[in-house]
Amino acid sequence: MSITTKTTAEQRPEILAWDSEFWNMKVARAYGVDGLSEWALENTVGLVALLIDSDRPDEAQKAEADGFRLTAVRVTLSTVLPNPLAYSPPSWKARGARPDEFGRLAAIARTAHRITRFYADPTLDDERCDDLYQRWLEQSLSGWAHAVFVVGETEGYVTVHIDGESSSIGLIAVAEESRRKGFGRDLVRQALFWAHGCGATEMTVVTQGRNVAAQRVFQACGFRTTNTSLWYHKRFGDGQNPGSRG
Repeated sequence: MSITTKTTAEQRPEILAWDSEFWNMKVARAYGVDGLSEWALENTVGLVALLIDSDRPDEAQKAEADGFRLTAVRVTLSTVLPNPLAYSPPSWKARGARPDEFGRLAAIARTAHRITRFYADPTLDDERCDDLYQRWLEQSLSGWAHAVFVVGETEGYVTVHIDGESSSIGLIAVAEESRRKGFGRDLVRQALFWAHGCGATEMTVVTQGRNVAAQRVFQACGFRTTNTSLWYHKRFGDGQNPGSRG
């Protein structure tokens, strides 16, 4: 699963290898509507995920007129490091994840992300969406993320990526029965503390517009909203990718 913060319409659409293999069809990401459907048909793409800045209503209206379906409001939040709010109170319960904890964490992954754009797309099977987040977490634990932390007795997890002085949270989730106990804040603090120790000077995280609880956690840890954008999806036939393993 690719992570991106780019939303400029000038970027060309691109076919996503990981997503295409997982969904067993060609999946593409794009940032502008003009000529997009024609490009998708020419390249036998099965699903296009279109990301449009929310300050471009004309582009959003063109997308809807062309049959794209709104699936999510994407909220990007950022903070600078070191972040004093991240370390108050000075103790937290997060720690590095162990390989033998994958089973418990996978169970959380399969249920904790159900307000994301994949589940909002009626053309995608919900159980397969569960598989996506389990796979995403598994690959994060296998080295795709630079760090994975858990909180409590595997009550939740966060994955962290480092790119020079920039860092980002990839996945963060807390088990439903363990929410509203401060575990989310503990995970964010641990991510910030670790990234700062690795030399990062900023951290970014992306969540859904309707995930108000997550936004409050990030804001309590010093994050501020820096961008809002809109995810649209459109299917084009089956876009079958015969070389993929599904």
